[in-house]
Amino acid sequence: MQQTATGTTQGVFRYAASPNMSPDPRAAAIEIGDQRFIVQQPPGRRVFFAAAPSRLVFTVFKRKSPGQKSFSIISDDTELNYNVTATEPWVQVSAASRASSGARTYTVSVNPSQLKRGHNQGYVYVTAQGALTPPVAIPIVAEVPFVK
Repeated sequence: MQQTATGTTQGVFRYAASPNMSPDPRAAAIEIGDQRFIVQQPPGRRVFFAAAPSRLVFTVFKRKSPGQKSFSIISDDTELNYNVTATEPWVQVSAASRASSGARTYTVSVNPSQLKRGHNQGYVYVTAQGALTPPVAIPIVAEVPFVK
């Protein structure tokens, strides 16, 4: 357990611990002078989820929109909410639907007017709200061929 502690001479003591990433609760004893305190931390909420497909590739001809593509988030926790963000301004993401199985589908499109010729790459990051699971990164590739 990694922890930090701060205190003052006025009798205030603050204790902070890093999030519990294990499935088990944990506890630690802290002694300050002749006082002993037990700090307990519940198990971390690790939710596993995946995105499919794990990469989206668009080909843009003559600066015309290549249409939309989609990806789905699959998890065993059907009540979980997600934050979905794109790293590039030319990538637009919107929620499309939710299946009865709990899978969530998102649509992705690219704005051709904001792309340079050649290879363009960005990412869509999916984060589970309230869970300690790391974000899933989905590469978004837009190819703009060098044609006359």
